[in-house]
Amino acid sequence: MVAESGNTLEPGTTRVGTLYTEDEKVPEVEAQLALSDNGIEVTVAWSKGLFSPLGRWFAGSGGVYHDDPDRTKYRYNPPFQMWFSDPNGIIELLGCRAGR
Repeated sequence: MVAESGNTLEPGTTRVGTLYTEDEKVPEVEAQLALSDNGIEVTVAWSKGLFSPLGRWFAGSGGVYHDDPDRTKYRYNPPFQMWFSDPNGIIELLGCRAGR
């Protein structure tokens, strides 16, 4: 994937930067980006557990939360569109979903 600026995501190369989201409760998070045989993979780490706004993206559909029993206060899937930024430039990510 190459942009006009020369910003290239090479297979087998890991880039570390910031992931910006359209979720106001998780506006940005440190992330690792890599291009693999499965496509673009983004790895994020969070320390506040599955009850944090970010943790809820990856908890699966079976979780019940005492602070949001109707699942209306938080997002329970990653945003469809996010942006990754590092010193090499910005990469727009479309069709985002939780994996593994």
